[in-house]
Amino acid sequence: SRPVVFHYLRTQAQRDAMYDSVFAALAQGWLTVKPPRIFPLAEAAESHRAIENGGAAVPLLLQA
Repeated sequence: SRPVVFHYLRTQAQRDAMYDSVFAALAQGWLTVKPPRIFPLAEAAESHRAIENGGAAVPLLLQA
C-alpha cells in the first residue's frame, strides 16, 4: 500500500503541529474545501462510478 501522511507524522506532537497548520490555513482562507457531492445511499453504485470516472474532485458523501 502507499504511504499516507500518518506514516510520516509518527508522534502526537507532529500531528498536532500539522493540524494547527491546516486549521490556520482554513481560517485565513488560503486553503479551502469544496462542499461535498451528496448521493443518497440508494445511489451508492453511481457514487462509485463517479470516483472511477474521475468525478471525485470534490468529497463524496453517501447519505442514508
